[in-house]
Amino acid sequence: MESKNKIELVVFDWAGTTVDYGSSAPSEVFDRVFRAARLHLTKEEINRPMGLEKKAHIRELLSCESGRNQWQGQYGRPWYEEDVDALYEKFEATLHEVVAERSDPMDGVVETVDALRRAGLKIGSTTGYNDWMMEQVLPRAAAGGYTLVCVVTPLPRASPAPAPSCCLNVCAG
Repeated sequence: MESKNKIELVVFDWAGTTVDYGSSAPSEVFDRVFRAARLHLTKEEINRPMGLEKKAHIRELLSCESGRNQWQGQYGRPWYEEDVDALYEKFEATLHEVVAERSDPMDGVVETVDALRRAGLKIGSTTGYNDWMMEQVLPRAAAGGYTLVCVVTPLPRASPAPAPSCCLNVCAG
C-alpha cells in the first residue's frame, strides 16, 4: 500500500542554512548599526531574535533589557517607532554592502539540492531577508551553483520570517 504522506517539497532557509555559515552577515550589520547609534549589544543579544523580519528584529533588540536601558541612557527617552524606521534604513544600506559577500553556498548545499531534485522533489525557500536583500544574494548563490525557482520573502512588519508552510501554494503549485 502506497503512503499518502509522500514528501514532495523541501523548503530551505537562506542565511545560516544554505549560505552565510553562522548567519554572520545580519549579525555583523546589526552590530555596526547599533554601535553607530552608540548601543553595544552582545553577540548573544543580537542573535537571539534571528529569523524575525528585520524591523521586528530591531524592535526586539531595543526591547531587551540591555537595549532598552542603553537607549534610555543615550537618548534620555524610550525608543519610538520612528527610531526603528531610522535604524532599519541604516540596516538595509549596510546589509546591501555586506550580504552579497556572504552569499556563496555552504559546503554540500549544491550537491544536496541536486540530489533532492534528482529524487523528484521540489525545492523552495523562505527567508527573513526582504526582496531587496535577496536581489544581492541570488546572483552570488547562483554563481556558486545554487539556484531556486521559488523564494518566499517576508511581508513588511511580518514576524517571524515566512513559515515554510507558506511555500506550499507558491512553490509546490
